[in-house]
Amino acid sequence: MEYNFVIFAANMDLYRYTYKEAEKFENVRFYSGTDGLLTKPEKALHSIHVSRRMNAKVQLPFKNIWYAAILRRISFPRVRPVCYIWSTYFMKDIESGIVEYIKIRQPDSKHIFFFTDEKFVRQDFTYLQDKMDSLAVFDPRVAEQYHIEFIPNVYPSDKEYMLSSSVKEEKYDICFIGNDRGREKKLREIAIYCKNANLKTAFYIKKAGAATYTDEATGIHYIQQNMPYEEVIDIIKESKCVLELMVETNCTCSLRVQEAVIFNKRILTDNPCVNKMPCCEDGANVYYFEKAEEINTNFLRENKKVSYDYNEEYSLGSWLKKIEQLAKR
Repeated sequence: MEYNFVIFAANMDLYRYTYKEAEKFENVRFYSGTDGLLTKPEKALHSIHVSRRMNAKVQLPFKNIWYAAILRRISFPRVRPVCYIWSTYFMKDIESGIVEYIKIRQPDSKHIFFFTDEKFVRQDFTYLQDKMDSLAVFDPRVAEQYHIEFIPNVYPSDKEYMLSSSVKEEKYDICFIGNDRGREKKLREIAIYCKNANLKTAFYIKKAGAATYTDEATGIHYIQQNMPYEEVIDIIKESKCVLELMVETNCTCSLRVQEAVIFNKRILTDNPCVNKMPCCEDGANVYYFEKAEEINTNFLRENKKVSYDYNEEYSLGSWLKKIEQLAKR
């Protein structure tokens, strides 16, 4: 590769896991939030300094002190141009001038913004067009709509970087883990259908304002907070099939689809675009439905070994090659 890469991701255990392969690349530096870039006291002061509420009242000066400190703490063994990959977590810094600061000190640097949610594309697309060298998103439909690059999310497949490489007994016929986002009604219909068919389910939905409880009528577990990602992986590995439900009209190459491919699980989905996703094109392990009563329960019960023709399509190396192609434009 011709670039060194700096990945600025959100401060979440999910991203610390999915980008863990960065450890094996001498030309990649991954940061989860400002961990490793700012000390704890510095984080507190920085948060106040770039606060939108504070800066709406008065534009606080000298924000560049943070950006100078951040750049001093990023180093590589070989001198190359640096490609910075930004996420929504760093929008306050982008609004405060960090990209311009870096461009002055590193004129050959490139800046790519990677959207991980359609709502942020709608919200920030116009603003970021003028700030970044390129924009990319993990939803092919949104990429086409906004004329930006489609790049699937990163997902590790090297056992060395997996949370657990152990084989789990498949206890469930099907699982669902996700936020509500308008999907609760359909999930309840599917849950009742599965329950009547005596299927074993592991359905977890995060719903704002809901108590943590299990609904006896459907078997759905309602949760208040995101499940630790290691627990998510355990449930995926203990299931024969992963249920992927669309959010609005998103045709994303979602995390659940990637997990199904990596861990060789069938996919049950109402998203007609899943069959176009990397490794899912032949449709052998994907069942599409519109209504719950259309679901073939034999597809869920089947014990036949599942295998995808996976060739590192979701790996960090493949992702960086696509990012580098954007940087070279």
